[in-house]
Amino acid sequence: MVDELPEIPLRNCEDASMPGNTPIASSEAPLATMSASAPTTVPVGSAATKADPSVTSTDVPTKPSFFERLLGGAQRIPAFDLARGLAIVGMFTAHILTFDSNLPQSVIGISHGRSAALFAFLAGISLGIIAGREHPPSGVKLLQTRMRVVTRALVLLLIVALLAMYNLGIILILGFYAAWFLASLPFLGWNGRKLLVLGGGLVLVGTPLAMVVNQILIGITLQTTSQVDSAAYIYLLSGTYGGAGFLGYIFIGLALTRLGFASDPKKARKLAKKVLAVGCLLFLVGAGGATLADSIRTGHFSLAILGTNNMASDNPGHNSKPPVEPEPTPTPTVFPPETGSLAGKSIPSNCYCDFSKPKSDTNDSAKKPSGGILGGTRQGDITAWMKFFSGLSLNDFDLEFWRQAFLDAAPHSNSLLETLGNLGFSMIVVSLFLLGGRPLAMLLFPLAAMGSMALSIYTLHVFWVSVTTLGQLPLVPSFLVMLMCFAVLSCVWRFWLGRGPLERLLHWASHRAARVTPAS
Repeated sequence: MVDELPEIPLRNCEDASMPGNTPIASSEAPLATMSASAPTTVPVGSAATKADPSVTSTDVPTKPSFFERLLGGAQRIPAFDLARGLAIVGMFTAHILTFDSNLPQSVIGISHGRSAALFAFLAGISLGIIAGREHPPSGVKLLQTRMRVVTRALVLLLIVALLAMYNLGIILILGFYAAWFLASLPFLGWNGRKLLVLGGGLVLVGTPLAMVVNQILIGITLQTTSQVDSAAYIYLLSGTYGGAGFLGYIFIGLALTRLGFASDPKKARKLAKKVLAVGCLLFLVGAGGATLADSIRTGHFSLAILGTNNMASDNPGHNSKPPVEPEPTPTPTVFPPETGSLAGKSIPSNCYCDFSKPKSDTNDSAKKPSGGILGGTRQGDITAWMKFFSGLSLNDFDLEFWRQAFLDAAPHSNSLLETLGNLGFSMIVVSLFLLGGRPLAMLLFPLAAMGSMALSIYTLHVFWVSVTTLGQLPLVPSFLVMLMCFAVLSCVWRFWLGRGPLERLLHWASHRAARVTPAS
């Protein structure tokens, strides 16, 4: 997702997102002219170098070290690879260990929701890197940047289509990735402050507003159309990774890149300290607030801060109070045959849909008053609007709905507090990796290697999970074996070949599509 730099010897530089990687451009100083005071350059091992240590040699190029081949040269930011690798491991946990009922939910829940949020936050940083880092593109450069982003989104959609043929239950985040990229196109030329305002507004206001709009659409749209489950609706509003919250992660990550998150190490670390403080505050408000709200709701201490909204499933005997009899599960509404592609599917019981009238009653234009938008006379307009909203009930917006919109601690609930907590978690992780620098990356080099080719590893893990599910293999051993295999594969591939296979495809396609020049 970024403009690649010249390769260091025996390795490839890489792209910048989960479907790419993160090189950082170092400014090239102009060639200095020789002067009398400049050190003399002579071959290594000559008498001059032995007699005078101040005499330097540049005749023999320096061979990249082991860690340079694994982590990239000085022009690469390994912190983003580490964060992406951690998100990949979180995906492994969420997609494999979730099916093991013997594991406590607090162990599994810590990766649910937060891995996807971290990916979205890193996607914003990646977009910032490809879009000029601290310098927003304009003119032809902006057009070229948008062409690269569009091409990568299309390639991701193609990969999703192929994976869907073999996938057995995983909600593929790559399709949402493509939607986020396309939604960001109008904003790639914005500066950091504007993007911060946009991202913050989407998180604080857009998150609950999206849930309200979604609830309204469920109530009024099902009577007139069978395309409620369209791609745009799922990707940008109602899906597991949809809604304003994930777009907020994107734009905040893009804004931080504009402000210097992917700049020179000194400036990036200075900004990382501020981002770390803000991230801790957001995590305390989001995850801490959700924990408090869930504890009050359930009557005992909740582990919502670890990603689960009910501690009782982990340790039912932790509380001296007698167990509360669970309320009976309400029967969901099942779509009748006239709803087309939704026939046989169910919706939450608190969503009201009136199927008592045949579809022709609501869609027959001959029965609507003529003229205007919905009718010719004022009385006709009112009648038409009342019919249009007849499927919406005030019961859809009860206290439980508002609790879910603002206070719900469940992973992927997309509530306001969950979104704030996930954003804070993502900011903390990336900031800590930036502050750790290359020494931390050397210590965790297998994680960085997986993060550098995250798209390829993610695709492989989808096939692995499908095989595991079919073969009924033990889940914990399968998780550990998969983690070790992918770590070794990533290190070997990166050491000898550099860029991952699917990352190579993205790099090639996007650069060919971005060959846009001014018309002569």
